[in-house]
Amino acid sequence: MRTLPFFLILSACAIGCGDDGGDDGDTDASSTQGSSSSSSGAGGGGTTNDNDCSADGYVAATSISFGGELGTAYDPRCVSIGVGDSVTWSGDFAIHPLRGGYYDGSMLVPDSSSPIEPTNTGMELTTTFSAAGIYPFYCDFHGAFGMTGSVKVE
Repeated sequence: MRTLPFFLILSACAIGCGDDGGDDGDTDASSTQGSSSSSSGAGGGGTTNDNDCSADGYVAATSISFGGELGTAYDPRCVSIGVGDSVTWSGDFAIHPLRGGYYDGSMLVPDSSSPIEPTNTGMELTTTFSAAGIYPFYCDFHGAFGMTGSVKVE
């Protein structure tokens, strides 16, 4: 008998503990990234989620490496570039597979239209961004643990 009330409390918490979808003011998940195409795919990828980079701030940079105490962070993780510029990621992609997409707080969401080509081999990847927009990315293995970032193209 004691398990029934506990089960009800647990169920109520599970139902009430979700993403409210409205913290960032976006009610529409459609693209605000621009409509021109990128050299590697469609511009912007159709998401306004920038892996919290707007809160953390963007830095002007064209190269991103794997840093942090355990090597499970991008350094810098939020970069700003101009249209037509390139970004180069450096690190071991076998350990940190790169993918365009974002972490929504509960799961990794890949973006197949991102110009950031998914890779799990090699040590360097360069992507040229030919359309203005926000291009989030993450590590397939460590994205849920904070290894995420975003490229802002203006």
